[in-house]
Amino acid sequence: MKKKKGERNILGTLIKLMIFVTVLFLQVAFFYIIYKGSVQFSNSFRITSLVIQFVTVIYILYGHEKLTYKIPWLILIMFLPIAGVIIYFIWGSNRVGRRMRKAREKTIVNSHFLLQDDKDILNKIKNEDKALLKQVKILKKLSGYPVYKSEGVEYFEIGEKFFESVIQNIKNAKDYILIEYFIIAKGNLYNRIYDALIERLQAGVKVIILADGWGSLLRYPKDKMIDLIELGAKIKKYNPLRFGINTYINYRDHRKLIIIDGIIGYTGGVNIADEYVNEQIRFGHWKDNGIR
Repeated sequence: MKKKKGERNILGTLIKLMIFVTVLFLQVAFFYIIYKGSVQFSNSFRITSLVIQFVTVIYILYGHEKLTYKIPWLILIMFLPIAGVIIYFIWGSNRVGRRMRKAREKTIVNSHFLLQDDKDILNKIKNEDKALLKQVKILKKLSGYPVYKSEGVEYFEIGEKFFESVIQNIKNAKDYILIEYFIIAKGNLYNRIYDALIERLQAGVKVIILADGWGSLLRYPKDKMIDLIELGAKIKKYNPLRFGINTYINYRDHRKLIIIDGIIGYTGGVNIADEYVNEQIRFGHWKDNGIR
């Protein structure tokens, strides 16, 4: 019988836990061999361990990850050389797999033509404020995105006001609605968005939803997502958890975006979950913000 996705995820987690316990056991055995084994054997074992530890540290130091990411791994390897090295190469390496790398390169190629500079805006900035032009060039180099003229930005200081505006604009959508979120969870907030999406789908509006496979794992509103799909919505999970040792848990989609008709865009720190609008108290009163 074919296992369901949830069962495969649980099995994968149990395998990881078994590996982690085994690695810790090897670390304890390593310390025991050094201090209780024969002098010649323990010296050889210790030297081999130090070489592996040194090579791994150099590998991490010369990697492309940020220093704040490297430091915890270096500390772990310093105190637990065997366990630290094994755990790093199983879960800590940020190397992108071939399939993910090709998909990313394809996306960049296919969307690059959309990210063109508006020369009129750049010339205006150049003539009015050369210092600002330098900042624009730096931001473009860091982000890869061109500068745009502001057509009006509205700030929401809390999630309740943010989603009140979102739902109202969803109800008025004419062409399409794009939703991309780290967390899309069951609850009152999603039910209100769901009702608005159902009405728009019935009116012929296109709906595309992308939810992160980890952030939306435990509270994902599967049944209501199926209802949307049956009405024509396109819904996918980004990087869903699959069976395997290395699921690249850090490659997650933390974007929080709603685009309506190519005219209105929402982003910010709030997810689609009741705690973000204080209809469910999980960690006290939730204060987050967003912009339209």
